[in-house]
Amino acid sequence: MQKFYLILITVFGILFLFTFFSYENVKEKYEYAQKLNKAYEMFVNGDVRFEDYITKNKLDELNYLLERK
Repeated sequence: MQKFYLILITVFGILFLFTFFSYENVKEKYEYAQKLNKAYEMFVNGDVRFEDYITKNKLDELNYLLERK
């Protein structure tokens, strides 16, 4: 019976770790998307802090917008 409980706890532990790391990955992508959205908003509105925001948040994929400015 102890082996059964050990296996059960191990399975639930693995499932918990999988769920936790999946959540962390989704959270990072969501925060990055928020930063991109804010940068595009600043670009469209002509905010003078746009270049600083891109360099501070390391949004390298938006460097082409700096050339257009």
